[in-house]
Amino acid sequence: MENHVGRRCIVVGASYGIGRATADILSSRGAHVVYASRGSNDKLQKAVRGKEHCHAVVMDASDPDSTRNGIAEALALLQGSVDSVIYCPGYFGPDSYGSFERLFDSGDFDSGWEGSMNIHLKGMMLCFRYTRKALLQSKRGGCFVGLSSVAGGMGHPGAALYSICKAGVDMAIRQLALEYAPQGLRVFSVAPGLIDTPAIDGLGPDTQKFLRDVGSSHAAKRHGEPDEVGEVIAFLCSERASFMTGNTIYIDGGTMLRSSLGDAIRPFFVKDG
Repeated sequence: MENHVGRRCIVVGASYGIGRATADILSSRGAHVVYASRGSNDKLQKAVRGKEHCHAVVMDASDPDSTRNGIAEALALLQGSVDSVIYCPGYFGPDSYGSFERLFDSGDFDSGWEGSMNIHLKGMMLCFRYTRKALLQSKRGGCFVGLSSVAGGMGHPGAALYSICKAGVDMAIRQLALEYAPQGLRVFSVAPGLIDTPAIDGLGPDTQKFLRDVGSSHAAKRHGEPDEVGEVIAFLCSERASFMTGNTIYIDGGTMLRSSLGDAIRPFFVKDG
């Protein structure tokens, strides 16, 4: 288990899902954690209640002014220093999902493009922009983690804008790594498969069927849980990952192993029994 005692962390998107799980894991291991989210202050206050050295900050990462002010508040609560910043937005807006054909014809393309880019990609870069100087001064080695997705590496039917944004996250992390690795700042993207979080509730009328059917398409034949992603992020933020940077880490139950040919090719090459 990684030692995070005294480490200072900011987790953006910490009101629920992967962000909440990550913040809880870090705080349970001794880190000082700012739980940041555009959600309600009541939800954030509930998340930090009873946790020593934890604070709540309301900020909307899709808005530059809100992000700048929120990061400034978070840094002040951490006495001006930070060791790890984790960016975990949970946005699956109805105007960002669906085929290009539907988005073009429905008139949702413009709003979907702006909303998706702002929350998934621009918001991440703004958070890096406003924390990078403090991360570079970290005596424990600064670390920045952005949330990507398997959709960014392989594309998903019906996830046109989401896939583009997540691919952008992966490339942005690689570019940041090239520039900041010589200065000791490590950066990563983590790319989950299907994870059971409230963010997927709006994707269809039957969430449990969605989890079951899509989860069974993973090589592991199941969906994942937020803690399974949070544990990997906690490792990346620790000294144990000190010789890693610029990587996209897939936490996907083997989804990226699956061929687009699917089961059609199986009878020709795989003999069961």
